Amino acid sequence: MIAAARFLSTVFQPALTGTYVLVALGLGASKGALTGLLWALGLAALSAGVPALDILRRMRARTVTDFHIVLREQRSGPLLAALAATVLALALAWGFGAPHSLRLGLLTALVTGGALTGVTTVWKISFHAAIVSSGVVLLAWLLGVPALALAPLVPAVGWSRVALGRHTPSQVLAGAGAGIGLTLAVLALAGAA
Repeated sequence: MIAAARFLSTVFQPALTGTYVLVALGLGASKGALTGLLWALGLAALSAGVPALDILRRMRARTVTDFHIVLREQRSGPLLAALAATVLALALAWGFGAPHSLRLGLLTALVTGGALTGVTTVWKISFHAAIVSSGVVLLAWLLGVPALALAPLVPAVGWSRVALGRHTPSQVLAGAGAGIGLTLAVLALAGAA
């Protein structure tokens, strides 16, 4: 059971989950799958790759203890770096005409990430649960109902975080609720037609 929990927690860590979502949105983009995929990979390299490299740098400097940043007190710097990278990716996407779905994905990531960063300064909310649930909602809204087949990932990833002792059930439920609520709010307010 613990091996399965570790697998789920690693494969669906926030940076990877965000990358999967961008790739799916890119492949489904109205500008064509290849153009969308190239956009998605470039934006993911910036919005997920740069923050991952920042965490690795911080691990070498011993300012964070692990890649998942288990200790809430160590999260602020890496999270602010991730938000800055997402702002830059969103600005480039907007400025250079990336597909609308990718811009919405980045905007959702920015809003959700900003809110969770604020919460995590006082309470250890689950980013894993938030990003997986946000991704499912985003994909279902933009690519259609068949994306709801991914919904079982939300409780599976939530279970993995609790099984590994990284979060309490309430931290996972709050993360999933925040991911769903914030994503729906962004999509509704951004006119995601």
